Amino acid sequence: MSRQEIDAYLAKVDEPRRATLEKVRQTIRDILPDAEEVISYGMPAFRLNGKVIAGFAAFKNHLAYLPHSGSVFNVLGDELAGYTSTEGSLHFPIDKPLPKALVKKLIAVRPRQLYEDALAIKFKVEEGEYLHTEEIKGANTFAVWPLAQAAESCFGTSDWPDDVAVPHAWLEFDVDDIEAATRELEERGYHLLVRHRTEPWGQVVTRLLSPEGLLVGVTVTPWMRGEPASS
Repeated sequence: MSRQEIDAYLAKVDEPRRATLEKVRQTIRDILPDAEEVISYGMPAFRLNGKVIAGFAAFKNHLAYLPHSGSVFNVLGDELAGYTSTEGSLHFPIDKPLPKALVKKLIAVRPRQLYEDALAIKFKVEEGEYLHTEEIKGANTFAVWPLAQAAESCFGTSDWPDDVAVPHAWLEFDVDDIEAATRELEERGYHLLVRHRTEPWGQVVTRLLSPEGLLVGVTVTPWMRGEPASS
């Protein structure tokens, strides 16, 4: 029902505001294909796993992106140069939608808040908002991996295919012989998404979806062994 309510909200917005917000709406849909479209506080929003994490609204002299959190903008700092904002609203022109790259970054901050604020995990941040730490006892590495990067690793494109279940978590198991491990998985009848691939960062991976929907990798990670990366 809420999707129709958002349609009704936009139908009352005059041009060019409506067309601009429709583009922002589609951008958020592309980034969060599993999110539910809802109305929150009278404004269009997107809810994922029970939590509203993005939204937008029309005002008289500007449009607004709503992160539904008061601490998102502080994280991005200089990347928001040129925009005005309040604690919970980023303003943009009525005829110029936010760039998709910026919307991705705004959305990516939200899962970080659980780990960094609530759980006090200190991440290293790599290109593309890949977050990782080697400081959690019981795990070699704990990381938050954007779906677009996982899709690039498995399919060579930043878009996850519509006909493949979207994973919500991933595990990697470092092995001594990845060719033997890959062969055994194939012999046991598992469908591999990618076979014996050397990543740009030097890790060698084979990936598949588990029956539970996890993205599982068997890997050789040279730097964990004190070895040079594969070329």
